[in-house]
Amino acid sequence: MADDPPGLAQQVARNAGEGAVVESIVEVKGMPNRIRWTIVRYKPPEGMTLNGDGVGGVKVKLMAKVAPKEEGSVVSFDVHLGGPALFGPIGMIVAAALRSDISESLQNFVEVFAQA
Repeated sequence: MADDPPGLAQQVARNAGEGAVVESIVEVKGMPNRIRWTIVRYKPPEGMTLNGDGVGGVKVKLMAKVAPKEEGSVVSFDVHLGGPALFGPIGMIVAAALRSDISESLQNFVEVFAQA
């Protein structure tokens, strides 16, 4: 997954609460897809869950959790992907590309925030 446009974090913070909707562009291997995210679980500071609906029937569930650990926190993300775009032979290629991009994005997250 590529970078979301500036402002998504601010949209979520400003509109936070179950049922709130925000949008972002998610890019996979150079192909952008507009995702409409609905906050389905919002429990600060423990975490939140977003359900995403994208172009072509793409479905995404993003679960973020924050847990205390010693003098800091452990942040974990679970991402579930679905929809017709991920079925069949082409879907397998798309799913592999998504896994690769998600892993890269999460590694970037760790590099940016691990020392914060």
